[in-house]
Amino acid sequence: MLRILRDLVQHLSRRRQKQFVVILLAMLGSGALEFVSVGSVFPFIAALSDPDRAAAFPIIRQIVEILDVSKPESLILLLAIGFATTVVVSGLSRLFVQWLTIRFTVAIGADLGHAVFDRALSQPYRIHTSRNSSEVISATAKKVDAVANGTIRDAQNLVYSGFLASAIAALILVVQPLVGLISMAILGGIYLLIAISVKSVLIVN
Repeated sequence: MLRILRDLVQHLSRRRQKQFVVILLAMLGSGALEFVSVGSVFPFIAALSDPDRAAAFPIIRQIVEILDVSKPESLILLLAIGFATTVVVSGLSRLFVQWLTIRFTVAIGADLGHAVFDRALSQPYRIHTSRNSSEVISATAKKVDAVANGTIRDAQNLVYSGFLASAIAALILVVQPLVGLISMAILGGIYLLIAISVKSVLIVN
């Protein structure tokens, strides 16, 4: 699917290619925000259980020194506000990426539809008299919708999910390297088995 998306992008106009790059950058930024939002839960939980231990984190210690936080209750409140803020900002970034993806998909569908209809109208007169125009319009609309809302959107969602999964996996590796490696190996093996089984079924069909 990613190869199909790459081939489609190569046939897009320069304007659409720039928009696609912007969407990829937005996905990358959203993945970074997801990394921060998930990572912010650890010092917050540590502060709930042991505020002094949470203050030992280098970043938390710097924040405590800058804001001159002395009471454990104030530290917990500060971390709670920070955690809630990162979660909200991360959620808004995901919504923004989805909005960009849908908008881009609709624009690509319009461009493809215009190009297909332009070529259809440029056919010789005898071609038009030999076929039903309503069938041509219906078939074109279905094909364009399948490419735009099927292939392009699904491929973009796959790329975005890959960014988010990479951010979360990187965080797990930072916090617990051994657990992260084992989890990635197990999940990777499961996905590989599913991909092989699905591919064999598709080849048979």
